Amino acid sequence: MWHNPDMRIRYAWILIPALLLGLGGVTADATVLRGLDLTQLTDASPTILRGRVVTTRGEWKGGRIYTAVTVEVESPLSGTQRTGDRVTFWRLGGVVGNIAQRVLGSPRFRTGERVIVFLHARRGHLFVTGMVQGKVRVLPATASSPTRVAPAHHRLALRGARRVLQRAEPLTAFETRVRQLVRTRAARKGRRP
Repeated sequence: MWHNPDMRIRYAWILIPALLLGLGGVTADATVLRGLDLTQLTDASPTILRGRVVTTRGEWKGGRIYTAVTVEVESPLSGTQRTGDRVTFWRLGGVVGNIAQRVLGSPRFRTGERVIVFLHARRGHLFVTGMVQGKVRVLPATASSPTRVAPAHHRLALRGARRVLQRAEPLTAFETRVRQLVRTRAARKGRRP
């Protein structure tokens, strides 16, 4: 049977597409993010706030799952929000029913978690700027240290040497730096912060 050249060609036409289709199920886990420093992240984020995550809800939108995250504002750092307001923004990926869609580099949020988020508007909705770089975790005070902030991307490789945060630092120092950058941005654009 294999001695016939025509049969070999027929089997090749069957086997090659079958192999290629079989490889179609292989997934690749890679996200390349350009590292942002705090100035770049602040400049790209008209809305910056510290708050507590109240709810998260996955939804299908255009064949993808997005998660709506609602945060109760504790302290607005930039934008029109006030303390006590609830702000909803979106992130790529999430869970709807028994289907989960994970996007590497997209920040995850848990109900009750305290965060500082850097947000920008796109198509009438707020989104996290710089993917996971736009989420900063607020760590509770301990007996030996004040309330601190830490990067959410501690295990994510970023292209370039820039980072929003290199390591945990006091919350007040970080917020002071962000507010100064917001004032500088407003002065460059001739507006109030």
